Amino acid sequence: MNELSARREKEAVRLNEIRIREYKAREMAKKERERREAAEKEAKYVRVCAEKEVVQRKDAEDNAAREATEKQRLERALASGDGQYKKYTWEDIESATSSFSDALKIGSGANGTVYKASFRHTIAAVKILHSNEGRGTEQYKQEV
Repeated sequence: MNELSARREKEAVRLNEIRIREYKAREMAKKERERREAAEKEAKYVRVCAEKEVVQRKDAEDNAAREATEKQRLERALASGDGQYKKYTWEDIESATSSFSDALKIGSGANGTVYKASFRHTIAAVKILHSNEGRGTEQYKQEV
């Protein structure tokens, strides 16, 4: 009986030691999990910041390229000095009048409709002449 009692005490001590080691292992695992989660959160934050920085950099590069192109265009225009009037393409006129939007319509007359147009740094009036109406009249010739 004494022998069984001693054996039982030894087993109880070993069981207690195992429980203590298990508790320590669980605590260590919990701390490692918290560290991992914190590292993942930090990595996600860094990834988001890097993605934002890439977008901002691309936007800045695009803006710089646009500004450089515009600067070159303006420098060429200033250097050419080829005439008093600037010639615009149909696409430029459509763009400047928002495809002849009614919101930009200034008025209508006997020979056509007038729209407000914005060409880069210049505000102008654009008149769309009616086809074959009033050709040859004095008023039409004055307007042209």
